[in-house]
Parts: sequence; structure tokens; C-alpha cells
Amino acid sequence: MKTATLATALTRRVGDKAADYAAHPKRTVAAEGGGAAAAPQTIAVPDGEAFPVLTLEIHRDLETLLPIWQGFEQEAHATLFQNSLWCRAWLETAGARLGARPVIVAGRAAGRLCFLLPLQTRPRQGLRVLEWLGSPNHNYGYPLLAHGFAAQAGEWFAAHWHLLLDAAGGFDAVALTANPAEMFGRPHPLAGWRTLSGADPSFALALEPEFETLLHRKFGNSLSRQRRRKEARLAQLVDTSFGLPANREEAHTLLDTLFAQHAQRLSERGVPPAFGPDEKRFFHRILDLQDEAAPLLHLYRLTLDGAVVAMLAGGVQAGTFWALMTSLAPGHMRRFSPGDMVLRRTIEACCERGIARYDFSPGDFSYKRRWANEATESFAILAAANLRGLLWASAMLLALQAKRRIKRTPVLYRAAQRLRLWLFRRP
Repeated sequence: MKTATLATALTRRVGDKAADYAAHPKRTVAAEGGGAAAAPQTIAVPDGEAFPVLTLEIHRDLETLLPIWQGFEQEAHATLFQNSLWCRAWLETAGARLGARPVIVAGRAAGRLCFLLPLQTRPRQGLRVLEWLGSPNHNYGYPLLAHGFAAQAGEWFAAHWHLLLDAAGGFDAVALTANPAEMFGRPHPLAGWRTLSGADPSFALALEPEFETLLHRKFGNSLSRQRRRKEARLAQLVDTSFGLPANREEAHTLLDTLFAQHAQRLSERGVPPAFGPDEKRFFHRILDLQDEAAPLLHLYRLTLDGAVVAMLAGGVQAGTFWALMTSLAPGHMRRFSPGDMVLRRTIEACCERGIARYDFSPGDFSYKRRWANEATESFAILAAANLRGLLWASAMLLALQAKRRIKRTPVLYRAAQRLRLWLFRRP
């Protein structure tokens, strides 16, 4: 996008209320009650449009919506990052520290829930910005969609986006980032409001009930035999164990191990730790809240001779395992390639559990390309509600464009990595 068209591209996203009201003359807004949450807003779509009449409910209190959300997520299209437990834990920890306030839009037709749009406002550089709930600690921005509504969701959001943002209110700018261009076999329902493409693609793998069938499909029989021989030789040398924690206490201990190993691995590459105290409390809060019999957060660990040498953390939602982070212990055990082994064993465990899909998360790495049979780009939606918001969104747009250019240009990316390493190692 050229800088000359920047203002037009951003200001057309929000706030043309006159045009919005003209397009929806039958819209009625219920009077707001005395509580903190906005009253439901009814949209009567003009005759001839192929959309149901929806009632929009703007929820600013998570607790009142939780029972409905928990039921809806069991059957809706949704990623891990729109799970109610994930969002609740984030708001109680990292989100509280950042001053995030939930703005959750529920869309109903004839009383039936069609979608939940989990958003938040958060202070950024002196403004309030409307984002996906959980930002910046989310890999994907996506609504929860009822299966019967998913096919027309893109058209509906394209036609009613201004109205929805008008109902949400209370923000200066919009920054909806990390939106996968395609998910669950369909384009993202907000793709019509794309501002620019993201820097990082994401990758996924369709699983098989039998892991050996999957290996053969991806790599042929030779790799399957090679894997079995390698792991058999390893078992003769060291005591090998793989699995999940036995209880909540062990899960907390393993989570701390993962954070320590992850930070150590990043420091070797000249990268500062990815998780601060608030983010660590967030993940520990998930462990506290989740049902041990059906956990949201899965911490797979590989031990060699009793020592945890590699870990892989992820969560399960909508028949998909969503990988979050991996870790690798320092030391001589790395010669056994424990990182590759924990990935293989985790994918195998997902196959055994009947999980249909493994999402590798955003980021372009060679191991993801070797395993994946799906790839999708990401995009961002930036918008402004006023002049201050326009200035902020313009700066954000330029920053995201620069990030994409650096990551997609090998020479620039290598230079940026060298600079980051130099800065990180300065006394």
C-alpha cells in the first residue's frame, strides 16, 4: 500500500455512520440499562439481503457470558486462542496488568447464537485500541462461528462491520492482527477488511488415525524404518520416557522447566526471553483453572535418563492441536536430536487420541515445511475512529510493513538478526 493512500485506506474502515445508517434504515437500538454491559442491539436487515436478522449483544463482563461461551465453543469453529478458559486466564493475569477490558460481541438469529467476536480495548501509547482478546499473546485472531453460520459469515461481516464497530465503541483505533487468511477450510470471515498482509505464514498438518500411515504419506517407508532404528538404538543407550504430567503439581513444575529451557535456547540465538512474569502467570493460571481430566494446556515432555531434555506445549480446540512453544535443554543430550523426537512423539500422540489436525503456529521454519501439508498467510486490519487514532494506525501500518519487508528479504533478515544479537550481548 502506498503512503499516499494511507489515510483513505484507514479512515474508510471506521466511522462512516451516515452511510451505515442509510444502508440499514430498519436498525433499532435498545435503551441502555444501568449496568456496565451494553444492552442488546437489534439489526433488521433490509428486504432482499440474504442475511438473517441478528441481535448483537455487547458484553463487557466476562463472567456473565462464560456459561454460554463454554457451551458454544464445544461445537463452534474456533482456535485455541478464542477458548473461554484461555481468555479468562489472560484477563486475570497479563491482561489485567496491561489494562485490557473485554468487548465481546455475540450475534444471534432467532435466539440461536451465530458467532462470538472476542475483542478487547487496551491502552497503547495513550490511546485505547480495539484488538482481539488476548493480544498480544495470541497466535490467531478469529471469531467463534456456528457451523450453520460459517458459510455466510464473510458476507455478513463485510456488510455490517461498520455497524458492529459503532456498537462496540470506546476506542480510538483498531488493530486486529495475526488473522489467518484461511482457517477451517474457509477464508477468514473478516478478510474483506484486510489492510495489509502479515509477515509470518503458518503451517498445519492433517493427521491420520495411524501415525505410521502418516509417516508413509509424508516421507515414505524409508524414514519410518529409519525412525524406528534410531529410537531403538537410543533406548539401548539411555532410559527414554515421553508423556504428559501425572497431576497439576507436576504440570506447574514442568511449565517452569519449559520457560527456563525456552529462555536459555533463545539466549543462545541472541534473543531476549519471550515470556515475562505476567505471561508466566497467565500459563500457570490456565493450569489452575483447567479440568485435569480434560486439560486445555498439554505439556509433553521427553526425558532421557530421568532428565527433561525437550518439551512441547500446546492446546486442543475444535479437533486441532495448536502448538504453542518448544524447549530444548542444553548439554550433551542434544546429540540425540531430542527436539525432533519430541515433535514426532507429540504428533504420534495426537494421532492416537483421534485429533484431526496439528497446527504448527505462525513462523516460517524448515521443520514446519517438512511436516506440513497446509500453509496460509496472515493479514492485519487497521482502522481509525478519530484523528489521534489515524496517526497511531498510520504508524502501526508502517511498522508492520517494515517488519514484513525485513522478514521476507533474506539479506535484511540476516542483518536484523546480527543486529539483534549484538544488542542482546552488549554489557
